[in-house]
Amino acid sequence: MAMTSAERRAFFGQNFGEENAQRMNAALEQKLILKNQQKGMVTWAKKVAGMTPEVERSLLNRINKMEDVLTPETEQAFLEDLAGQALGVSVTMEEAGNIAALGSDAAKAKEAMEAGPRRKVGEKPTASELTYGRAMVAFDNYVTSLKLAARGTLSERASEQLSEYLHRPYLVLGDALKFVAESSREIRTSIDNSYIGKQGRDMFYKGMTGEHAARSAWWDVFKRSHVVLWETFKGNGRQIMDEIRAEIISDPDYDLMKKGRVATSVVEEEAPADWFEHLPWLGRPFEASHNAFTASAHILRYRAAQFYFHKAKQLGVDLTDRVELEGIGSLVNALSGRGEFGKSGSDKPGILNNVFFSPRLMKADWDKLTAHLFDKHATPFVRREAAKNLLRFIIAQAIILATADLIDDDAVEWDPRSADAYKIRVGNTRFDVGGGMGVMVRLAARLAPLIINKDAKMKNSKGELVSINSGEYGKRTGLDIFENFLENKAAPLASVFLSHLEGHYRYSEEKPSALGDVRELYLPLSLDNLRELGDDEESANMLTAALLDGYGVFTQTYDSNTPTKQSKRSARTERGIN
Repeated sequence: MAMTSAERRAFFGQNFGEENAQRMNAALEQKLILKNQQKGMVTWAKKVAGMTPEVERSLLNRINKMEDVLTPETEQAFLEDLAGQALGVSVTMEEAGNIAALGSDAAKAKEAMEAGPRRKVGEKPTASELTYGRAMVAFDNYVTSLKLAARGTLSERASEQLSEYLHRPYLVLGDALKFVAESSREIRTSIDNSYIGKQGRDMFYKGMTGEHAARSAWWDVFKRSHVVLWETFKGNGRQIMDEIRAEIISDPDYDLMKKGRVATSVVEEEAPADWFEHLPWLGRPFEASHNAFTASAHILRYRAAQFYFHKAKQLGVDLTDRVELEGIGSLVNALSGRGEFGKSGSDKPGILNNVFFSPRLMKADWDKLTAHLFDKHATPFVRREAAKNLLRFIIAQAIILATADLIDDDAVEWDPRSADAYKIRVGNTRFDVGGGMGVMVRLAARLAPLIINKDAKMKNSKGELVSINSGEYGKRTGLDIFENFLENKAAPLASVFLSHLEGHYRYSEEKPSALGDVRELYLPLSLDNLRELGDDEESANMLTAALLDGYGVFTQTYDSNTPTKQSKRSARTERGIN
């Protein structure tokens, strides 16, 4: 095997005669050495983690087209090239060896895991499962580090970017706008632990209405989000996030989750703007908030997927059917605040992501509110479960609002056409327990009569019914209301752009300025809400309101007799909700 082809022919000639040497060598190379080298590389290619199907097909095609046996002089370059093609970056043989070693560790850990007991739904992972999960995370982290290293150092990337800008200066504006759009959205929604009360709200409502598994899952997320916050503040953010990934990867149903596209390993809204995590003093709180949000999303989806796969198995649903799996994945993702775009369910929202605050959450609210009726991935099983979820949401909302109404009969507005519909009012503070779904219900209640040519009205915060499409000059039309709905969902950069077009910040009389733009773009909503709670003497208890707001129950504080401030707060909070 270590000989060159010429050396093998000489060896055969010396021992078996020159007349036999060439035939023997050709047979050995074609029928044994080449065949086994190809077989080994095919096996390797099929086991490399993270490859796309296109890359795998390209590798296999290239391997199968090998005509010559690899020798010590040629195999290193060939194998480096194959490994680089699989990973998308060039690697050395040492790095390829490290990949092989980490992959071998993961394979051995997987064998040990599968030979032992496996966890059941709701149980903690076994020791062998965690060992395998950690090995896979180590493998993935190493490959990721190679890809990052291939991009060069920060100074090298900056130099390349500068060179590109000098040759194509028009790129500067586009990249700058993209950076501001992504970073402002991330920072505006930071410095809180809001996932559990916002995207995780519906799982809480399922538990509240008697679903034990949902209650257990939500409570687990609540507790562990605080652990993630604390560990990140201590400087252990990377370790705690890796441990959560290891737990999920090693679950017996993880392959089903991958095939169903359950979003247990994604960055929310595709905006990985994490530069602010490296800021002095402020970086750690931003990182802690980001980690708590991401960990909460992944854990909740993982627990919800466990629940629905287990239920589907009990009902005899065919989980070898990819359509069924993707339907469950769509249900789980929407339930946890991540709607899907495109036919594949994995397409990104594209430009919508920089125009609207959170298009995936808006889409998820729509899917939940319509019980996945318009979801192409939904199967009969999914639609039944979605309808049950919607019913539980309505019942839980009714219980909360009715309880508040019993305590104070002025606390709840039941008219869906009102700006305060289904909110709990304490003084000048409103607590919106319905979130984005409540906003959509209010929009539908105002505009639905217009579709069937009926008289439509809306109720303002003063309790006055105002006609829509009355025909009077300056009065609101249905188009005004729909446009206002969309504008209230604008991302920070888009909102500032609209403010400059109007000549003042939306819903206030303040004229745009550099300082004002920075505030509108980069002041976290949690701190903005806290400031306004302190400015209003008739607000609810400041500590209680700030705590609920930080956990995702959005607050609005304004005097209904001051329209400008009322509108400003309503718009700001609705942007935060979505």
